[in-house]
Parts: sequence; C-alpha cells; structure tokens
Amino acid sequence: LPEVEGPILEVPVEIASRALERTVFSTSDERARYQLGGVKFLHKKGSVQMVSTDGRRLSLVKFRLEDPSAEDCTMLIPSRAAQ
Repeated sequence: LPEVEGPILEVPVEIASRALERTVFSTSDERARYQLGGVKFLHKKGSVQMVSTDGRRLSLVKFRLEDPSAEDCTMLIPSRAAQ
C-alpha cells in the first residue's frame, strides 16, 4: 500500500456511508463537467461537512466527530469511489 501523506482522520463507517448516500446522488456524471463529479469533504475542529452538486441540486450533510483534536483537512472524493 502507498504511504499516506497529510492528516489521518478516522470517521465511523456508519456515519461516513450514510453521509455519502445522502450526497453522492447529486454529483454530475457528465465528462464535460468533471469538477462536479465528486463529494467535497471538509473537516474543521471536529465538525465535518460533505457537499456535492450537479449544477441543479445541492446536497449538504453535517456531523460532529468524537475526536475534535484531529487536524483540519479538505478533500474531494470521486463519485465513482463514493458509490
């Protein structure tokens, strides 16, 4: 496995899968609009947001983590990986 660079954050599987289910449906599958083909993951001070859009619909899920001491991070989860 490759080495992971950057912060490591543990999210419970139940919470992550429910949040992805509620956001991945509004991602775009058009190749011409690749920037809309994923779910934005934001973590800041124990608060997590997952956001996605296809240009017409917008999905936002917020939840809190038990470990607020984890480093802040932002990433884009491709919709194919989230399905």
